[in-house]
Amino acid sequence: MRAAVTRYKDQVKDWEIWNEPDISKTITGDDYAAFYIRTAELIRGIQPEAKLMAFGLAGPNRLEYVEPLFKRLKRRKQTEPRGHPDLSRLFAQSRRFIPHH
Repeated sequence: MRAAVTRYKDQVKDWEIWNEPDISKTITGDDYAAFYIRTAELIRGIQPEAKLMAFGLAGPNRLEYVEPLFKRLKRRKQTEPRGHPDLSRLFAQSRRFIPHH
């Protein structure tokens, strides 16, 4: 990742951190959260103005991948991933489309 960001930082402004992590049967939401934060810090260290995309999930009702990231960010005293000023609002709005059990 470090090599890719260093090489393409002048051409690429938006980075998606892990597309569809929920397809894996072995990757948990906590795994995704740790990976997202670690990768976001790496990208920001090289390209501070980059926009980072999270939650490119395969399934719309996979909240077990979303909530751990928000919990970790809250513990770090961040309310949402940097570069996503409307992510919290988007998350709240997306709950309308998730079937309630």
